[in-house]
Amino acid sequence: MYRSCDNRFTWTVPVSARVTWFQTSLTQQIRVGVSLARKHVRAPGIAEGRRP
Repeated sequence: MYRSCDNRFTWTVPVSARVTWFQTSLTQQIRVGVSLARKHVRAPGIAEGRRP
């Protein structure tokens, strides 16, 4: 029963909305990774007292 409800919910949601949500979550993950990478790269400069 739970599975049928899950399938019904999945098909009720428009495909474009699911694709948009997937792209949004993916871009958020990429942004987090980029910001972490930038922080990691900037860390020595901040330790030396320079502001980014």
